[in-house]
Amino acid sequence: MGRRGGPGAVPTPAPLPTPPGAREVGASLRIGPRGAPVVILVDGEPVPCFAGETVAAALLADGRRELRRSPRAGGPRGAFCLMGACQECAIRIGGRVEPACMVEVRDGLVVECRGASEPEEPEPEGTDAGLRSDEDEGARPGNGAPPRTAELAVVGAGPAGVEAAVTAAGYGVDVVLIDEQPAPGGQVYRAAPGAFPARGGGPGPDEAAGDAMRARLAASPVEARAGERVWSVVAQAGIIAPAPFAPKLPGSGPEPGPGPRQKPDRAPSPDPPPAFDPAPDLETETEAMRREAGLPSGGDARFRLDTVGADGPRTVLADCLVLAPGAVERVAPFPGWTLPGVIGLGAATVLLKSQRLLPGRRVVVAGAGPLVPAVAAGIVKAGGTVAAVVDLAGPSDWLRALPRLAAMPRLLGRGAGWLVRIAGARVPILFRHSVRSAAGRGALEEVTVAPVGPDGSWRGGGQAMERRIEADALAVGHGLAPATEIARLLRLRHRFSRAEGGWLPETDLWGQTSLAGCHAAGDAAGVHGAAAALHSGRAAGISAALHARRIRPDVALARVRRARRAHARAARFGAAMGRLAALPPALVASMPADTVVCRCEDVTRREIEEAVAQGAREVNQLKHFTRCGMGPCQGRVCGEAAAELLAARIAGDPDEGRRAAGQWTGRAPLRPVAMDDLVGRFDYDDIPIPPPAPL
Repeated sequence: MGRRGGPGAVPTPAPLPTPPGAREVGASLRIGPRGAPVVILVDGEPVPCFAGETVAAALLADGRRELRRSPRAGGPRGAFCLMGACQECAIRIGGRVEPACMVEVRDGLVVECRGASEPEEPEPEGTDAGLRSDEDEGARPGNGAPPRTAELAVVGAGPAGVEAAVTAAGYGVDVVLIDEQPAPGGQVYRAAPGAFPARGGGPGPDEAAGDAMRARLAASPVEARAGERVWSVVAQAGIIAPAPFAPKLPGSGPEPGPGPRQKPDRAPSPDPPPAFDPAPDLETETEAMRREAGLPSGGDARFRLDTVGADGPRTVLADCLVLAPGAVERVAPFPGWTLPGVIGLGAATVLLKSQRLLPGRRVVVAGAGPLVPAVAAGIVKAGGTVAAVVDLAGPSDWLRALPRLAAMPRLLGRGAGWLVRIAGARVPILFRHSVRSAAGRGALEEVTVAPVGPDGSWRGGGQAMERRIEADALAVGHGLAPATEIARLLRLRHRFSRAEGGWLPETDLWGQTSLAGCHAAGDAAGVHGAAAALHSGRAAGISAALHARRIRPDVALARVRRARRAHARAARFGAAMGRLAALPPALVASMPADTVVCRCEDVTRREIEEAVAQGAREVNQLKHFTRCGMGPCQGRVCGEAAAELLAARIAGDPDEGRRAAGQWTGRAPLRPVAMDDLVGRFDYDDIPIPPPAPL
């Protein structure tokens, strides 16, 4: 392997066959059976695709990697996360700017890629400008539906969320489960679209487990709302002041697991936590604030969740809340990582599992952790070409992890199978290497990699140690971080644990956070993997049943302890994977000054360093100085790298620096929401006009 065209260069494979009726560039990316043929219009040009595909997948399969231009620097951008988190693929679809990865194609759908970063809105005409009528094309449903009251609301339909919902419902709790993806399953058990026929040969292990989980959910009384995006959460207790650590449930204490143990804040209580009871002198003010927040006056509901989906805006009022939104992917920036063709490892799994699409015709798979071999093996199994596997870890790192990995023999066996598949395809594996840069004219064409030391820093030797690999796709990722946007919005107490992914909400044995009635489960409470997530979800579901007085405290305690023992066993495996995927601070520290860190606002490392020199000592100050983290992704993509850069300048110890740098402040809306989604259909007669003030 060497420089392009030089001795030892990785050869370019022969083109894969092209199905009739599709463009040659990307047609061979489709794998497996698909839905019915449909045609969409992209910038006025008809593009053949298939029912069930997302707009992003259809464009990629058609060879259209560049979707828009960045707003500040004007560089080409394409799909990156393919989960609706980064907003990089937000383009005009059917007259509305939406993430292309979250919209399914339909016959005649009009898609505009040109200028989508700065859409031109039509000028208002007449006095009725801005009002919508029933005849308006694309009009969204109104917001007149009454709030749905429930005993428990669960956010996130991965293994933890589904288990929490089904467990609580099994005790008779009224549960609403909300997830923005089109079907339950989360990332690991992601389902193919319903329009896609079943694969021949039967489902794989993850697909079978996901199907079983979805069948169990469907058979339960849980009200599952797929395709609904939670954009705001309000807590009753948060209306008055930040809550102290919640009253302890029976036998509660620090959650067992691989993270640092915590001392309980107070002695365990023999009874379930009391209902919220504000001080008498605050009662009047509280009621006024409850009305302003949309919570019913004098009611028991502690939480209000506002969502938007195909049925328009909706509201859920719940007595208890479980946060199980999973994790966000972490990528250490490098020059060229914003090029179309560079995607996250999680995005690659979305394409392979859900869209039945290869990420590219010649793919480099790079980064750290178990997703690296998993994605490479998935591409090989699907008939694709992996140019190289670039692993930040070395063989000795994997060997040291073996004793902990042995805690889950089945998963260890699957990992060994991935390596056998990769080796059988004669894919080069470059241990202790990392991506140094990506390059191409408008889209990815070449990936440069180089060796690193055990701490992630570049080894000496300069360009002589670099290898350049021709590729049209790069799937890269450096582990996962808990998705804490709702937890931060609710001002929950957090702690920092690099081994568990970074910042995570503090929880007790029951999964309860520092806010009474609010629980965190799954990777959102510490990245321990799907197997552990299921058990933490079960504990949260039992706790919710206890809050609803549907189970005796002694029975609940015994069952939660059993779930936590199972969680601890599975978490040992997850902790080993977490250590392999932990982001080395030296890797972030070695990025060149002109590297883009914040993709939304095109903020570079140089600008971040200048802000620190001007006095920024906390991530929210950094946001104020540079706009880093202020874009549509709200820091989900850039937050980890920006915080690492700041931490290195304010403390000698990386972990102490991260604690001092803090976290982004949670703000609503949690995701971009179109105004007409919230307003719905209205007329002048619908606008309440207060009577004039007396003279």
